[in-house]
Amino acid sequence: MLRKLTFESRIDPLHRARVLSTFKRLTGDTALYGLSSILGRVLNFILVPIHTEFMTKEEYGVNADLYSIIAFLMVILTYGFETAFFRFSEKYKSKANLVYATATRSIIITTLLFFGLVFLVQDPILVAMRYTDHPEFLWMVLGIISADVIAAVPLAKLRSARRAKRFVRNRLLVIFVNIALNLVFFLLLPRLENVGGTVGSLATQLLAVDNLVIYVLLANIISNVFMLLDLSPILWKIRKGFDSKIWKEMLRFSLPLMLAGLAGVANEMIDRQFIKYLLPAEESEAQLGIYSAIYKLSIALVLFNQAFRYAAEPLFFSEGEKGTDRRVFAQILRAFTIVMCFGLVTVLAFADPLKELFIRDSEFWVGMEILPILLFANVFLGLNTNISIWYKLSDQTSYGILVTGIGLFFTIALNLYLIPKIGIMGAAYATLASYAAMAISSYLFGQRHYPIPYPVRTILFYLLISAVLGYLAFHYATANYLVQVGCILAFASTVALKERKLLRIVRERMK
Repeated sequence: MLRKLTFESRIDPLHRARVLSTFKRLTGDTALYGLSSILGRVLNFILVPIHTEFMTKEEYGVNADLYSIIAFLMVILTYGFETAFFRFSEKYKSKANLVYATATRSIIITTLLFFGLVFLVQDPILVAMRYTDHPEFLWMVLGIISADVIAAVPLAKLRSARRAKRFVRNRLLVIFVNIALNLVFFLLLPRLENVGGTVGSLATQLLAVDNLVIYVLLANIISNVFMLLDLSPILWKIRKGFDSKIWKEMLRFSLPLMLAGLAGVANEMIDRQFIKYLLPAEESEAQLGIYSAIYKLSIALVLFNQAFRYAAEPLFFSEGEKGTDRRVFAQILRAFTIVMCFGLVTVLAFADPLKELFIRDSEFWVGMEILPILLFANVFLGLNTNISIWYKLSDQTSYGILVTGIGLFFTIALNLYLIPKIGIMGAAYATLASYAAMAISSYLFGQRHYPIPYPVRTILFYLLISAVLGYLAFHYATANYLVQVGCILAFASTVALKERKLLRIVRERMK
């Protein structure tokens, strides 16, 4: 049994050096990957007030619906080969390029086969999606997802090689092109229509759409073309090489991850589909639009979790191959929890100015009560992202299916029961229950099969104190922000007192 370790415990010098070295690498990569994620999310926040100002709640709901479908297709069409690439490029280091070519070629072939299948059965698909009046939605969605899928392993290769700057360059290119096109479609075109001549005629034609979601999808397609062009030197490297033996090994490894990923994306996105189909048809799209707009305000925690995953996944595999002391993983989770809980309190403290700044139409604000629930749910999602690394390191990926299956059970059962009764609030509660169940079950299974001495009491303490302070900051907010700032300072002071020895180690390291 591995003994429980906290930062207050005595740490031998060699282990301390190892911990600090790992933290340095992790935080450095997280900062770079986080730059693209954070900047991308911040810049995309520019689009939230624009979209909520020009698009109706119904159109915003359609947009959310289509992007939830894209999320499902992304998991299906990459079928876990992104993570499999990390695993087998480490396992077969001398054949890393062959592993890369095998994975990418496989994804391209299966994507083309999927396109052919959809073409044959597109009519019933459009009926099921309720978009028979807009068949272009289906093909625009497929255009977006095909580029994302093809780019998945090349982007993973950049992460594996720790070419964070190159990765960030590609992400920022996509972000800037996408945002620029949205600004053109929503803000510039209406002004160009009155210019006259060829420019005015073209603007008039582009404005002749009956659903503004088309602008969002078109901007995404064009930005994805730029993404593939930027990745073309890396994609060109797949022109030679395919190893059927490695492919079969990767497939055996990745299929459980795909099933787990499907359950995971269902836990994250299927609530949109339940809102769409369980609420009355005349209000479902509007309610979905409200839910999606408020969800945007919880994105701060989601983006940090995403940035952490980008940096941590290759690091965990690398350190796992070296036989790193597992106490390092426990200490990473401790620090991660502190940051997530601080983010929870901060976002809730400034919820009012955030909604006024980013959600311009006050008709969306009726859903603000779901924000604390969604934020706390995303804290548990972050914990699960960190804890679940155990079954990937130990090649027991079938447990990923079990863990996410447990979460999916809560997602489906509670959405079916709660949404007809309390609407979008039920979807928020279902999300919280699902993510919490996943984090807890992953921890329990992990302690049995790949024990890591996580500081459970400390983590629970931070969850409790952040929940209390976040509740106070959100429900008892004052115009002069006295209560809100007080709650943030209270959490920061609690961390400073409890982690004083860790902070002293960090200060010594910085010196």
